Amino acid sequence: MPWLIRQVARESRRHAASAEPVFRAAHAQVHQLIAQGHSLRAIARRLGWGRRTVMRYAHAARWQDMIVGMPVRPSKLDPYKPYLERRWA
Repeated sequence: MPWLIRQVARESRRHAASAEPVFRAAHAQVHQLIAQGHSLRAIARRLGWGRRTVMRYAHAARWQDMIVGMPVRPSKLDPYKPYLERRWA
């Protein structure tokens, strides 16, 4: 399942609706194991995930917090985009 989570995470920016069941299930699974008293390291071993991945799910209060996109940063071309769009039109 870790490969599936990575796959969905890559595409979650484009397909947030399809990512919902995977993130929801993984979040529930991690929090269920925590409630049973398992350590983060034991959960990582059991699920075959990295400790940091398990930590992110454990610290997320809601599964929606796991769907994050890359921050949009300005491009060096931003000042010139209007000119370029007019030129290419």
